[in-house]
Amino acid sequence: MGFQYHSTPKKARVQGTIAYLQANRIPHFKIDVFRFHGMSKASGWRALQQLDEEDGRTYHSVYPDRRGRRKKIIPEILAQIERFIDTARLDIDVYADTVRRVVKDLNLRIYLVYEKKYISPQLRERRADYTCIILKQYPDLAD
Repeated sequence: MGFQYHSTPKKARVQGTIAYLQANRIPHFKIDVFRFHGMSKASGWRALQQLDEEDGRTYHSVYPDRRGRRKKIIPEILAQIERFIDTARLDIDVYADTVRRVVKDLNLRIYLVYEKKYISPQLRERRADYTCIILKQYPDLAD
């Protein structure tokens, strides 16, 4: 029978069992825990050493979680909408939560206007020509 790696769940069970026994001050021998989980003494001690090195059985990252799709509304805009709903003075007797629910049920979407960074010279010229034509057709400011 050769050397066999133990799976992470098996190591975690050993680590968890020993952590539980120590936390509740239950007298135990670590070798008995290793034997119960089907590990050799050396593998058991290696699993416990990994617990100390990796700071627990869970993955702690210093970076934000980037999984999943991006949010459609950034938190700043969402806060503005919420402030607007909270401060809106309506002439009807309705709770703010009801307004929020109705707005949500209407499935309103927010469209953000982005500034176009580059306009080709041809398009710029066509826009200027169109503006001159419209100004000739509607010279009054009221139009």
